[in-house]
Amino acid sequence: MLGFVSMFADISTEMVQAILPLFMLETLGASIALIGLIDGVAEIISSIAKIYSGYLSDFFAKRKYLAAFGYGLSALSKLIFPFITIAEMVMGAKTIDRIGKGIRGAPRDALIADIAPKEIEGACYGLRQAMDTIGAFLGPIIALIILFYSPKNYILIFWVAILPAFASPLILLFIKEQERPQNPNSKKIHLEWQNLLALGKDYWFIIFMAILFALPKFSDGFLILRANELHVKNQYIPLVYIILNIVYAAFAYPIGAISDRIGKYGILAFGMFSMIIAHICFAFGQNWEILVVGLIFWGLYLGFTQGAFSTLIAQHAPPELRGTSFGFLYLANGLALLFASGFGGLIWQKFGSQNAFLSGAIIGLFALFVWLIFARRFKQS
Repeated sequence: MLGFVSMFADISTEMVQAILPLFMLETLGASIALIGLIDGVAEIISSIAKIYSGYLSDFFAKRKYLAAFGYGLSALSKLIFPFITIAEMVMGAKTIDRIGKGIRGAPRDALIADIAPKEIEGACYGLRQAMDTIGAFLGPIIALIILFYSPKNYILIFWVAILPAFASPLILLFIKEQERPQNPNSKKIHLEWQNLLALGKDYWFIIFMAILFALPKFSDGFLILRANELHVKNQYIPLVYIILNIVYAAFAYPIGAISDRIGKYGILAFGMFSMIIAHICFAFGQNWEILVVGLIFWGLYLGFTQGAFSTLIAQHAPPELRGTSFGFLYLANGLALLFASGFGGLIWQKFGSQNAFLSGAIIGLFALFVWLIFARRFKQS
């Protein structure tokens, strides 16, 4: 059921995301640097919210209602999009949406860690990622259909996206949370350095690597803008998200299951290698076919890395600090995305899209090198 909650939320979010960069560029006249900055700022706000929601889920030993509140807040944000007339309103709507995402993310993933059998944790996180991603390509498919019959009718897409957004919190309220004995020390848990240091050096190494692995991941909006730059027709732009998320959904669950048997070392290495190839395709591709290859490798990167890092956190975090631990993972990703999107947008605006994607490939090579050299402790884990 948690998978369906995530699926409906992603249908709504990705319907909006599939056309939002073009809406900002064509209708609102926003620059590419501003589009990247808005994405980055919204994600860092989301990540900060994830820390506190994770901490609260540990403090109260409850997950479901906190997650439902987050899904509900994201649903309410969708009511703003049909009325947007300036770029600042996009920032406001995305901020509310990302705060909602931040509130729900850590308690939802901590809830999975609470109930998942240890021997199939990777498969459980992969399944959740797969359900997320099914929603993430159904949303753009709906947007594609709307644009096919009503080209550039972005406002209609915003209206339709409201319906699945409100389905998520309603479904979640019907899920019965498994009773967990409250840790007698939970009321003593605070966001203090002593508790953070108690997470251990392996945990913080994972966070460090999560940051490095996220730095080459520019905002997905850049992929849409690159397709637009190559004169892909607007009504076909949602295919960018559809292809990307089909690949992601196809690999998230099986790779999670495989990682339970062979470990995360090679899985994460191949994931970053895929991101490097994707950046090269987007840098040098001059036609739709090369972009499709780049999207396939970008989807492979997501399928091979996202669930793997969640599983590593679940394996190395103390049970009483799981929510907080996932919160810091999301903060790390948010900080990296803020830098990546802002940096990528500035490079694109000043030196062109090719140099922006080449810079992503170079960062990816550095991250892959660090993982191969320093992460051997996880090779057999």
